[in-house]
Amino acid sequence: GAVSLAPGETPPPTPPPWKQVTLAHLESFDFDQRRKGLVTGGDLYFLAEAEDQRGPCFWSNNRGQGEGRDMGFWPASAMETLLLPSEGFSKGCLPVEVGHVYVYRPADGSAIIVFRVAALEDQTVTLEYILRPW
Repeated sequence: GAVSLAPGETPPPTPPPWKQVTLAHLESFDFDQRRKGLVTGGDLYFLAEAEDQRGPCFWSNNRGQGEGRDMGFWPASAMETLLLPSEGFSKGCLPVEVGHVYVYRPADGSAIIVFRVAALEDQTVTLEYILRPW
C-alpha cells in the first residue's frame, strides 16, 4: 500500500536508475557483466594519459569491444531519455569530459550503454551508467 506520511515528512528518495563504476588507468569494463579487465575485454577501456599528450580518453579499438560517441554535456537524468544516435560512432580516442554523456554500441549487439562522466581524477574516472534496449 501507499506510505502514509506525517505532516512535514518527505518520502524516502527513490534511488537513481543508474549504476556507478570507477575505472583506473588502463582498466576496461564490460557494462553488461559488470566486469573489469586490462585494456582488452569489456566494451571500452580508459587511458588516463595518451602518449600524444591528448589527455584522458576512452578507447574501444580491441577485438570484441564496441564503438562510442560523445553526446556532449547532459545531466545524469537525461541518460534515460536521450535520443540514441545511429551514426557517428568511433573506436578511437574519445576525450574524457566531466559531465558529458557517451553512448556505446557493444560489439555483441546487447543493450546500448549510456554513461556520464561523474568525476575525473588524476588516474581514475567515475562513470554513472545505464543500459538501454536498441
